This record gives sequence, C-alpha cells and structure tokens, in this order.
Amino acid sequence: MSKINSAFLSIAFRLQNGINNIKKLPKIPEWKYPWAIEKEYEIAMVKYINIIRQYTNEVIIPAIPGFKKQFNFSKGKFDGINIEHYDDYNSDLEVMFNNLNVFLIQNTTNPGILALDIGQKTNKWNSKEWQKILKSVLGVNGFAMELGIEQIMKNFVNGNIKLIINLTNEAERKIQLIFNNGIIEGQRIETIVENLKKSLDISENRARFIARDQIGKLNGMLTEERQTTYGITDYYWRDSNDIKVRLTHSKNNGKKFSWDRPPVTGHPGFDFQCRCWAEPDFKHIFGYENRQPINIIPVKHKPKFKVLTRRKNK
Repeated sequence: MSKINSAFLSIAFRLQNGINNIKKLPKIPEWKYPWAIEKEYEIAMVKYINIIRQYTNEVIIPAIPGFKKQFNFSKGKFDGINIEHYDDYNSDLEVMFNNLNVFLIQNTTNPGILALDIGQKTNKWNSKEWQKILKSVLGVNGFAMELGIEQIMKNFVNGNIKLIINLTNEAERKIQLIFNNGIIEGQRIETIVENLKKSLDISENRARFIARDQIGKLNGMLTEERQTTYGITDYYWRDSNDIKVRLTHSKNNGKKFSWDRPPVTGHPGFDFQCRCWAEPDFKHIFGYENRQPINIIPVKHKPKFKVLTRRKNK
C-alpha cells in the first residue's frame, strides 16, 4: 500500500509542477499541535478530581468529628476494640465512600464516551494538518486508505478508559486511607483535612499530566501512521520552539530521522508530554536526492562533409 501511495505522491507532484520543470520542493507548512483539544481533555480530566474534592469538602470533612466519636466509642473503657461497634464504624465508612463513587459517576462524563470523543477530535485535527501539507506539495488532497488508524484509535480509547478509572480509583482509595488512618491514629481534625487536600492536589496534577501526555502520544502515532502509509520513510525533527522544549528534544531539532529507527528520545510526540512534530521528507519519493538538473541547450548542427556542387561552365 505504501508503494502505491508513494507513486501517487510522485505522479501528482509532477503533474502539478511539470515533469521536467521541477526546481525545488515547496516549503512544508508547520504541522500544528492540537492545543485546544489538549486543554479540553485536561479540563475534563481535572473535573473527575474536582467532583471528588467537592464530595470531600461537603460530606467527608464534616463527617470527621462524628467518625472520631464513633471510633472512640467502639474502643470502650478497656484496652481493645469493641467488635460490634467497630463493625458499625466500618460499615458507615464503607457507605460514605460508596456514595462518593456514585456521586462521581452521576456528575462526570462516562470515561468511554470522553476517550472516544477526544480521540476522534485529535484524529480529525491530525488528518486536517496532514492534508494541508499534501495540498501545499501536490496541490491536491490525498485519498489513501488509512488502515492503521482504526487500531490506533481503538488502543487510545481502551487505554484512556483504564487511565481514567485508575486515576479516580486511586484518588478515592487515598482519600479513604488518609481518613481512616487519621481517625484510628487519633490525629487532629486539622491534620486530617490538610492531608486530604494535599492528596487531592497530587491527584489533580496527575490528571493534568495524563491529558497532556496522551494527546501528544496520539498525535505522534497518527502522524507516523499517515506519513508511512504514503511511503514517507524519513522526517526532520521540529520542536515546538518554546521554553518548555527539553534539551534532548532541542538537540534533535532540524535533524533527519527514519521512522524505522527512532532516536533515543522516541519519535516526536512519543516521549512524555512531547509537542514536537515530524516534518515529512518527500525528497526520496520525488528523486531529489539523486536527481541531476536537466538542462536542454539548443545546438546548431553543422554538416560533417561539404556538399559538392557542379560548377557551371563559363
């Protein structure tokens, strides 16, 4: 399939520019990063944690004094735990955190729906940027069958469903652990509240990281699939040209790499939170690397022999 598509690129380019009149490749426009989609995903991911934070502030924190009293009552007046009352404590604790999970589900988007929506938007954006590049080079849009895109999208959706579920489960588990340990250890209410808030802040940072990282990775994988589908084997590394570019990626900038042999950093977008992009190298498809310019110089031919003519008698 890639050979067919590379032939299409070569033919379309020559038809657009003239078979013998190709002077140089057009300038490749920047493959822009889907910043708005990343921000949308980040907001959606943080919302999961904010809903947990809302329930914590409105239900869990106000319940601390009552649970402290209930736990102290279960200890009784002897050195040990009154099993009957301690079971009541555990039962009430379980109900409160089960209700947290219900509250989360009722007030957030289903992880599958969110992952599918974000994935489709990123794919649409990536396709638009690729077509923009093809149009600038060929003057026409590409029409290849992108067979690998479906699997990439499926992996993204399934992987992000797991990431979202793990994120919320871990946040809930830490909240419950901090709450329960604080009660059992007899910590001050202020200490328990502070620890709960710190835990939620960590979970929020994790949510932001996942959103930024996953959009970059999906964008990079879609780019690789689309370029290799059209027979593009090499690319030039282009960084995002801002202060967030890490040194190792900045050193890659402008260098040529092969899709078959990734640099130590991975391909653009593959490293965590990477927003670099791969500028496709069309030269090998159009024969630029080995092509010599064709110069046609008109030559006036002279006859090799003189034409003998009969002289007239005088």
